[in-house]
Amino acid sequence: MEKMVPASRRCSLTAPARPLHPVVRPLLDGALRRALEALRRLFPPGESEPEVPGGASDEGPSSTSSTSSSFLGAAKHPTSQRPRMLLSGRPASGHSSHLAPALLHALERLPVGTTPEEACVFRAARRTPPSVLYLPHIQQWWSAAGRSLRASFLRLLGAVPSLAPVLLLATCSVPHGQLDPEIQSLFREEFGEVHAVGVPTRQERDDFFRDLVLNQAAEAPPSTRRAPTRGTEVLSLAPPAPPRQLTEWERLRLARQEEDVLRKLRLYLRDVTERLIVDGRFKNFSKPVNAAEVVQQPMDLTTLLNNINNNKFSTVGEFLLEAELVWRNAVRSNPNKDPVDRHIRHIRHQARALRDALLGLIRSELNEGFERQCEAIRASRLRRAEAPDAPSARRPPEPSPVLPSPSSCGAESDPDLRARRGNAFLSCVVVLFQNVLSRAVKKTEGCEVEPLETLHARLAQCIYRQRSNRDKEMLVQEMKKEIDSFSGSPTSGLFQ
Repeated sequence: MEKMVPASRRCSLTAPARPLHPVVRPLLDGALRRALEALRRLFPPGESEPEVPGGASDEGPSSTSSTSSSFLGAAKHPTSQRPRMLLSGRPASGHSSHLAPALLHALERLPVGTTPEEACVFRAARRTPPSVLYLPHIQQWWSAAGRSLRASFLRLLGAVPSLAPVLLLATCSVPHGQLDPEIQSLFREEFGEVHAVGVPTRQERDDFFRDLVLNQAAEAPPSTRRAPTRGTEVLSLAPPAPPRQLTEWERLRLARQEEDVLRKLRLYLRDVTERLIVDGRFKNFSKPVNAAEVVQQPMDLTTLLNNINNNKFSTVGEFLLEAELVWRNAVRSNPNKDPVDRHIRHIRHQARALRDALLGLIRSELNEGFERQCEAIRASRLRRAEAPDAPSARRPPEPSPVLPSPSSCGAESDPDLRARRGNAFLSCVVVLFQNVLSRAVKKTEGCEVEPLETLHARLAQCIYRQRSNRDKEMLVQEMKKEIDSFSGSPTSGLFQ
């Protein structure tokens, strides 16, 4: 209750105190830290709790006794002699629009006065120390103010006790040496009261554009698909489990699963072979060719069907290797020596037609995932057969997940392939936007804060215009065009 200020003694002042905007924080965070360090050296009372003497007026012996009783030692109440700070910079350096309000935000618990032409501001500042008198664009205010107003301001400012914790914070857009001599006398460079704001460094510009270019621009557009009712949790990959010994029941179940897959394979191959046998075009290939001196390994459709029934094939590749002997033997036993012989030409044409028909049926009807599952079963059985003594105890079989049968038809998408393609595309996109970032940082060398904000806004507009376009190359070209057309004027080095 003792630190509360009555409403009748408060001055209705609205200070423009606000933190740095999240967009410009990477650009001015370093400058703000440097300004705060300089402010702590000039105005250490800003870090201590303000003292509000109860019932003390501006003038009279009660004010003197109250003020003298408040000095309890430098360790508890640090003092400063006429604390003043001038933020100087070029008009577009952001010291008046961003940096000074951020400093006031750091001192937000202190009362701030912003109308120096009113005497009540000085009375309120003296009544509730520590406090701040804020004068933005002091050179403009000084030029617009009359002679009497200037004299009143200097008189009221001089009436503030020299050791009173009242900070005079001002900004100007011209160098300290070009200010009016009376203003120069208020802020002394030799005492560190003039803080010059320079242009952002290369690292600060890189941090300023990095989130916009590498994160926001590279973000994929929203999907047009209907969102699921419940989000899927993305978990990290667990380390592979150590191999364990399968029980007898698990081995039997694995054997049944593999046999179910191979049974589907036999049914499918049997159906394809029987369709070729009943086809009148291929009746010459339903029986073995009687040419032992030419054919080393005879093969026909009937023998192929018997091999299917005898479980000789565990993959479609093995079936095709033996089916290839059918048309290869037909071509070898009927060489094209006599172009006039119509029978030989007919046999050779039928052999090629048989090959095309069989491959066409398999490629149009067989599911690629089913073939991969058969290959996995074959490889797993080979590993178990090669393992010594305990095939299932040393290396457990690796069955493939149950995939749709060949009757489903159509090739399924490979998740690993999609992931590899997505990673490759993402890498290309990152490289493109890194080039855009490097170009933006190089183009803005020596630029001030406001031109950088302008380029940032233009690039953000490019991202908004291309927000629904998945082709990031168009966005990259548009952003490069904006960067090339940017004409931010660099500083002349007066405030660096």
